[in-house]
Amino acid sequence: MNTVLSSRVCGLLALLAPALVTAQSSSPPPLTWVGTDLVDGRPSSVRFTAADAAAPTLIAFGAGRACRLEARFVTHDGTQFHYDVTAGNGGWCDRFQPGRVVLRVDGRKATLQVRTQGAPLQVAMWPVGDATRAPPPRGTWTGLANPADPDASLASLQLADHDPGDTRSRLVFGSPDSCRLSLRYEGATPAGAWYAPLPGNGGARCDRLLDQWVVVREAGDAATVHVEPTPGDCADGCRWTRSSR
Repeated sequence: MNTVLSSRVCGLLALLAPALVTAQSSSPPPLTWVGTDLVDGRPSSVRFTAADAAAPTLIAFGAGRACRLEARFVTHDGTQFHYDVTAGNGGWCDRFQPGRVVLRVDGRKATLQVRTQGAPLQVAMWPVGDATRAPPPRGTWTGLANPADPDASLASLQLADHDPGDTRSRLVFGSPDSCRLSLRYEGATPAGAWYAPLPGNGGARCDRLLDQWVVVREAGDAATVHVEPTPGDCADGCRWTRSSR
């Protein structure tokens, strides 16, 4: 009896095996890749996030573009993942509707290509949290918002990011400005680590930094901070001192 039952079970599994394989190969694994492109010579983050086949894949573009695409998974062969663009939130991303997304994976590196009728966008990517890549500065630095004015507010730069597109960093100004901004890490160049200020709790000084880049260059326990493309108070670079790691 047990032998007969076992034979039937084995036969059923043999019949279902091709369908199971097809079902597995039709769904991409969850994955997040990050990279940096250049916009007017400045770094701009790119983040590709695929949660599962049921949820839309998100492609977020950073400073200078500030938009995102949604895409629907189509198929993959283990190394190339294909998606159709299904939506976007306007602006620069409108050029990719309709469009096609291909992610080519080669070990711990990948190439993201977003195709449309014009020239495709192509960006080198790597896995989020890749420990083999040098991280940007991390810690807290403090100093005067305007070194030429002894009565200027005290600024605190709190950097906690690792990958392009991370938004854990903060720039906080004390009294009389009393405002704060989140910073999105965009990438690095020989000039330093680049961050895009994001809307915070308001305030004239913080609002002036929107649509700018904050560039940080670490030097021992100090950090030189300047703003692109409008220098403002830090025309020659504000040199702030590390207060914590």
